[in-house]
Amino acid sequence: TTAPGVPGLWRAVVRNNTDQPVIGAIISWVENNHVRHSQTQDFGPGEAVEVRWNWPGADGPGVSRAEVRAEPPADLSDSNEEDNRRWDYINARQPTAARVSCAETRERGNWEVTYAVIVGYNTRETTWTWTLPSGETQTSTESYTDYSSPIYAYYDVGYSESLSAAVTLHTGQGRLPDPARPAAEDQDGRGAWEIIPYARAKGLDPNQVTRAGAGFTLRVETNYSTDWETKVPAGAEAIGGILTGPDQVTAEFYDTRGTVVRTLALEKTEGGDTGRAIWQLPLASHTYQDGAGARKRWFYTAPDIPDGDYQVLVRVSGAGMQGLHTCKVAKARIYGSIYDDIYEGIKGSR
Repeated sequence: TTAPGVPGLWRAVVRNNTDQPVIGAIISWVENNHVRHSQTQDFGPGEAVEVRWNWPGADGPGVSRAEVRAEPPADLSDSNEEDNRRWDYINARQPTAARVSCAETRERGNWEVTYAVIVGYNTRETTWTWTLPSGETQTSTESYTDYSSPIYAYYDVGYSESLSAAVTLHTGQGRLPDPARPAAEDQDGRGAWEIIPYARAKGLDPNQVTRAGAGFTLRVETNYSTDWETKVPAGAEAIGGILTGPDQVTAEFYDTRGTVVRTLALEKTEGGDTGRAIWQLPLASHTYQDGAGARKRWFYTAPDIPDGDYQVLVRVSGAGMQGLHTCKVAKARIYGSIYDDIYEGIKGSR
């Protein structure tokens, strides 16, 4: 496995399996059934030589079929052509950037893979000559299938992948506390008495409105899918491997003045290495002014910021072969301060 554009060294050991010297054998380096470089090589009887080629690297993310072919001179017969070629596959995956650009998101990717399939074998002719008692010479020719000389067909198969993400921000201000039935959510929803009518008047969801000094939860649902190796041609060998991702989700918090106040790496709380996954804020301990404490996945804003939109930029990256990445924005409306409420405000967090 490598990254696009990273050069590499292709190496192979070619052996002369005869007791005669071989002069002018052609060594070809083939990528996806296209000859990229050729060279000639001489061999002594039984000699093995390591040959090399400086591969310039893959043009882009994908899988390259790397093959070396050794062809003897035209005047030299070969009893086994099948052992004159060897191949392998090189995965060129886009590495995960430390911080992806939201101006150049990549939610879909496509690439081609070259598969080789044996579709037949060359035929040969064998001729016998013998002499009858009368002195007459007779000749007979017979054709046969030479299973050491396969005929290959090459198929380019296209694969694709996609990444999606959805962000949900929830302030907990859409529920009025019930004094007769106190609940843990009351601590973070103490501004609901004023936020709910404000949100109704402005046509907003109260669970996207909060106080300065209060906060919100963040939930990011990602989904990576691919049809990798679902279309392997009949008779071809699968390359193998599993494409996964994303492997990184971060959230940048911008206060109502447009200032970046914090960047957090989100934690995967549901899902595996592929398909659907849920990412949330890391668990942290918080202490309120009344001394009550809680350990939860919550982000608290500063208590002194002005009203306005508090934005969260979510960056999702590191998915699949192409290094798919995307960005999403969520926002909470700041309306008033926790000090406007009759409940105790947050003291701080640790």
